Amino acid sequence: MKLLERDLEVVLFERDRRKVTLTPAGAEYLKHARSILESAEIAAHSARQAGLREIGPIRLGYSVSALYSSVVLNAIAELRRLHPGITIHFTEPTTRCSIRALLAGEIDGAFVRGPLPRHVDRWGSDRVILLATEPLLVAIPRDHRLARFSSISISDLQDEPLLAISNRLRTTLNERLAQIFSDENREPKVVMETQEFSSLLGMVRAGVGVAIVPEAVTEPRSIHVSFKPLDAHGAHIELYMLLPKRIPTAISRLRAILHAQRTRMSSRPDRVHEARGNRCVEPARTTCNPPSRRPAGSSRLIRNLRPGPTRTR
Repeated sequence: MKLLERDLEVVLFERDRRKVTLTPAGAEYLKHARSILESAEIAAHSARQAGLREIGPIRLGYSVSALYSSVVLNAIAELRRLHPGITIHFTEPTTRCSIRALLAGEIDGAFVRGPLPRHVDRWGSDRVILLATEPLLVAIPRDHRLARFSSISISDLQDEPLLAISNRLRTTLNERLAQIFSDENREPKVVMETQEFSSLLGMVRAGVGVAIVPEAVTEPRSIHVSFKPLDAHGAHIELYMLLPKRIPTAISRLRAILHAQRTRMSSRPDRVHEARGNRCVEPARTTCNPPSRRPAGSSRLIRNLRPGPTRTR
């Protein structure tokens, strides 16, 4: 304070052995100092708000099961923690609709399930980021005859009523399941379709049938439903983040958060880091080969998942 008084060439405080009080000059200086501090706080708040407007709002597309993934949910939560004023608009198209919306500039990014169309594979690792590869699990009632099995094959499901996500949604999960059943020369016996995984698992619990689902949708686990690895070639499904050519600031920050998460995951002994640029993959619980390309007759394979005459609503 004495240095300040020396710089101002004025006495701001009266001092004695018992107390220190402001002089009239000191009181006047304090009034203006408080005003300056308030203005600085207002300026900082305005700068923060301007920064938020700079990075938002953003529009994200997602496939039906993508937002069950803790990888995606944790990244979005971290983005909101860092930028609490950001606005995020979510839309739920299929993988292919998300790709079209991304190309048309209608969304700023998308979390989608594989397999991806060939032309998207050529976008490059900067725009196609593999977040996880999840095993496909068979959901069965706890008291089901297959509940004692450590894993379940397609042949084990031959006579089982199968519950599925609606074929009208044209999900890549149905494409993958159609391919798996076709590879085994089996035809699924679909008895019921639903548009949501929560309804699907509810019907499993009620004993209506069994279902094949990505690992992410099995959390939180129900005490009434058991989940077993599907023992079949290609019994896994990928989760990707797709980005546009011109990446908005907020999406760039979300990508950085995901990259940091994958770096942490790759350092853990229960995670595998693949040498695919910046891609990190969660290993499947069952050993399986990389997914094969969809054959030219894939539309016929998808029709295998259409319900038979025993279909109920």
